Amino acid sequence: MPFNTWAYPNDIKGLIAALGNSKAINKVQGLFDLRRLKNVNVIVGSGVGGGSLVYFNITEQPEKIVYENWPTEHDGGPSLDEFYPLAEKFIGVNPITTTTGFGGPQLPKVKAFQDAAKQIGNSKIINTNNLNANLSITDMSTDIFNTMGPPNNRPNDEDVHKYTRAMETNFCERQGRCGLGCIPGARHTLNKQIFSHINILGLPIDVRPLCEVLEIEELPPGQDFKYAVRYLDFNELLDDEDFSPIKELSEQDRIKITKVIKTNRVVLSAGTLGSTELLLKSKKLDLSNKVGSKFSTNGDFFGIINPTKYNVDASRGPTQTSIALFKDVNTGQFAYSIEDVGIPKMFAELFATIFDILRQQRGSIPSAPYIPKKSFITLFNELLLNNLNLDNPQIRTILAKLMDGSGISILSSLGNIFSTLLNIFSNKANLTPEERVSNMLVLFGIGRDNNTSAKLVLGNGNKIELDNDYDLHQPIFDQIISGMKLFAQKIGKEGENSLVIPLWDTQFRNAISAHPLGGCPMGDDASTGVVDSVGRVYRGKTGTTKYAQLYVADGSIIPTSLGVNPSLTITALAFRIALDIAEGNRDFLPDALERH
Repeated sequence: MPFNTWAYPNDIKGLIAALGNSKAINKVQGLFDLRRLKNVNVIVGSGVGGGSLVYFNITEQPEKIVYENWPTEHDGGPSLDEFYPLAEKFIGVNPITTTTGFGGPQLPKVKAFQDAAKQIGNSKIINTNNLNANLSITDMSTDIFNTMGPPNNRPNDEDVHKYTRAMETNFCERQGRCGLGCIPGARHTLNKQIFSHINILGLPIDVRPLCEVLEIEELPPGQDFKYAVRYLDFNELLDDEDFSPIKELSEQDRIKITKVIKTNRVVLSAGTLGSTELLLKSKKLDLSNKVGSKFSTNGDFFGIINPTKYNVDASRGPTQTSIALFKDVNTGQFAYSIEDVGIPKMFAELFATIFDILRQQRGSIPSAPYIPKKSFITLFNELLLNNLNLDNPQIRTILAKLMDGSGISILSSLGNIFSTLLNIFSNKANLTPEERVSNMLVLFGIGRDNNTSAKLVLGNGNKIELDNDYDLHQPIFDQIISGMKLFAQKIGKEGENSLVIPLWDTQFRNAISAHPLGGCPMGDDASTGVVDSVGRVYRGKTGTTKYAQLYVADGSIIPTSLGVNPSLTITALAFRIALDIAEGNRDFLPDALERH
């Protein structure tokens, strides 16, 4: 695409570029899509490759207890266990914990996190001997050289491919900006993986980016096709001098760019929010009443240790490297995970300022000293967004132009704004951005929360919304806080008192989720789910009748929270669904493609 995709450079200008690269500013080309659903803020990727464009690469298989009661495990077909290894192979995963690609000491934040987890011990953590997260990044370590022969113990291309299990040759450079755009291109984003595998067989594929599907309609019997898919093609407007990506479409423009595809098979993979929203909009389909049900944030939960006892070098990447699986305090079974999270350099000054304010404001509630008076979201709005004056159309236009090839130089017109922001985020010690966050460690919890009452609906503007506030008073969040306290005791300079829960304040509890699940959940029939165990959409409110060749294959069909990052599970489900579409033909699976 002829426009800048990744936010750059790694400073305050890059932070502004990231905002300009959001759908809040650029409604057509924005990559980062922030959805506000009551008290839940969901971050999703908008582009060819979906969530993989903005995720932090962790590809973990959940514990068996998580999915053992799903329809996939009792429908008579193959268990998900068969597809997790295929998903790993397709994505290509490696644990990455060193400062360079060829060995050496652990990254400081990795060492701090993993040393603390080992001290917490196996009485609370399932396996402290395996704390390296599986990441969808190409990397090389000293292991590869131990098996190489002369000359010079250098791996050849075949060795590299065998080790990385991915069709890439660019290696991780530890830049710590995974979700903002990997400069060397070492991340295994979905768009690259799909194209590389399709190219093995030379099969055709027609990708139409910058389109928004509006509705799916079943065509009457006797026609050549089963379905009509109505959509907007924004490519038709990009060369129009009068078109502005910051404005809502006029009715005339909507008519101009509306198109229809007729087809015999539809597979929805628009993500949890996208697929659910699309089915809710498709009023002509006779769907289960469960559309929108079993929505989950996957128990996503943030904590901050500020300050840490020692330098954790938070801006050094990858953004996430480690994961600890915690046991339920009552049952001893898997309940939640805690991971490390880095702080990209372009966010360092802003985050350091906010984190220090959060630390100063905590403690007003004796029973919960880790809760600040104002939340991270409130301070983010006050310190950044309000000073940017995003309500000003001129400012929004400047930011939107970052996506049309104008480049970072256009930001020079925001000089006064930069001066204001630099004054707000400045520090008397004149520390570099890296130094300012060197003693701050962000923790990310993912819990097996209860999602039976949360439901997605169509709200204002016919956009997806929650029917009520998400329940953030569930016991699982207390357990996650307890786990984070244990890390703070080991890592925090002030022990347990170093912990802050940034998204809660004395009045409200908010959540930010990068892993929304549910909305089109699997069920044994239409009274319990929207799709069956292989993603086929149920017809009607009850029974097991399905629409012919109408599938959903993404995180929306996952019926429970996972307690770990969902990308690997979504991929495993996609392979299981694809096998059904292919009527059991396994020639397309990764092993078969490699043999070919």
